[in-house]
Amino acid sequence: MRDGFEILLRPISPTDKALLNAGFERLSPESRYRRFFSQIRHLTDAQLAYFTDIDHDDHEALLALAPTGEAVGVARWIRLADRPDAAAWAHPDRSTRARRPPRWPPRRRRT
Repeated sequence: MRDGFEILLRPISPTDKALLNAGFERLSPESRYRRFFSQIRHLTDAQLAYFTDIDHDDHEALLALAPTGEAVGVARWIRLADRPDAAAWAHPDRSTRARRPPRWPPRRRRT
């Protein structure tokens, strides 16, 4: 990224439930509300399955990982059933993007 913060992007998988849940637990109440339009405290097993057990065709999600292995974001898009040429998508809001994992300073840029 422009500020030297490096991430690994990869498709999400069913084995990422714990990573996704840990990332959700770090979200502020405002960020949770913006995603779910309600005051949700925890992801259910069904929600974790929906977010990770995907087909990578009609439903895609890319997981962003810090070098520490911590999930720092997810980009997701889902093809609309009534418009196969269109998709709904989601990305982090500003309060989420501003946070960096603890114990991980950005690398210095070469000049």
